[in-house]
Amino acid sequence: MNKRVLLMITRPEIGGATRNVRDLALKLHGSGFKVMALSSEKQGWLVDELLKSGIPYVHSSLFKARIAPLYDILFVMWLIRFLRKQDIDVLHIHSSKAGILGRIAGKLSGVRRIIFSVHGVSFQRQIPLLPRLLYMIAERFAYWMCDAIVCVSGFDYGRYVDLLGDPQGKVQTIHNELLDFTPQARVPNIMPVFGFLGRLAYQKDPQLFVHSLIRLYELTGISFSAVIKGGGELQEELKCLVHNSRLHNRINFEAEDDRVSEFLARVDVLVMTSRFEGYPYTLLEGRAAGCYLVASDVGGCREIINDESVGLLFTQGSVESCAQALKKSIGQLKQDTLSQRGNEYQTYFLGILRCYDIDLGELGLTNEVHF
Repeated sequence: MNKRVLLMITRPEIGGATRNVRDLALKLHGSGFKVMALSSEKQGWLVDELLKSGIPYVHSSLFKARIAPLYDILFVMWLIRFLRKQDIDVLHIHSSKAGILGRIAGKLSGVRRIIFSVHGVSFQRQIPLLPRLLYMIAERFAYWMCDAIVCVSGFDYGRYVDLLGDPQGKVQTIHNELLDFTPQARVPNIMPVFGFLGRLAYQKDPQLFVHSLIRLYELTGISFSAVIKGGGELQEELKCLVHNSRLHNRINFEAEDDRVSEFLARVDVLVMTSRFEGYPYTLLEGRAAGCYLVASDVGGCREIINDESVGLLFTQGSVESCAQALKKSIGQLKQDTLSQRGNEYQTYFLGILRCYDIDLGELGLTNEVHF
C-alpha cells in the first residue's frame, strides 16, 4: 500500500483527539501506509509516541493554536507547498483550528482525499461569543472543502447537522474505540474507592469531583476513599481544596503516567465531571476495566453509559446531582469485567478506510462493515 497519509492536529498534548491520531497512525503504519503527522508544536505527548514507533512528525512555527490572521495565512501557504512536495494522497485533520486551515490548504493543493474528524463541536462549548461565531462561519465555508466529516459521537453528529446542515451527506458517526488497553485483574476493596482520571484543567472540572465527594459524605457519612490521577494547571488549587476539606485524609493524588490499567483495577467507581466531551477514552477504559461509571451528561457520554448496569449520568455542573449519582453507584458496584473490546478497533479502522476511499480488498479486508 503506497498511499501517503498526513494526520494533522492543532496541539500534540495528551487528550482524546491526540490519542485518536496516535492510534490511527500506528494502525495505518502497521498496515503498510506511508503515514506522517503534523502539529503546531515541536514537543509533546503525541510527538514522543509517534517517534518511538518510527512515524515521521513535522511541525511549523507558523501554525498557531490561537486565532492569528497573519500567521494563519502564512501557514496555509506553507502547508500548500508541503502537501504538494510530499504528494499526500489523504489528509486527515483533527481539532477545530487545524480543521479549518487544513481543509483550505488541502483543497488548494489538490490533495486527493480530505477528511475532517470532529472531537466535540467547538461552537457548542463554553467559549466567548465572537470566537464561536467565527468558527461557525469558517466551518460553513470549510464544509465544502473536504470529502467526509467524521463525528466521534452521535451527540456531535446531531449538533453539527442541526447547526450547519449536511447538504452533501458527508457527515457520519464513527465512535472512538480502544486499540491498546489491556485490563488488569480487579483489586477487591474493603470500602468503595472513587477515582478521577484526566487532566486537571477547566474542561474536566475536577473541583466538582471534590465538592461532590464532600456532599456525598454529608448525605451518607459512609466510609470511602478517592484517588485523583492526573496533572495540569489546576493541580495546586485542587490540592488546597482537598487539604482544607473534611476529606483531606480520604482523597489522595497520583501523578499522571502510563499505568492507567493498574489504576483502574483499584477503582470501584470511575467519575468524569467534564464540562464537555466528545466520546471519551477514559470512560471506554473504565468500562473495559470493570469500573462502574458516573459521568456528566455531556457529549457522547450517554452513548457509552447506556444502561444503569454500566453507570449513571448526572447534570453537568451540579454538585447535588453528582453526589446523588455517587450515592446510588455504591449499590450498583460490580466486580466482574465489563470488557467489550473484541474487534472494536478493527471496526473503527475499516470505517476510516472507507472515508479514505481505500479498496479494502487490497489489504485483504472485507467490505462487509456495518455501523
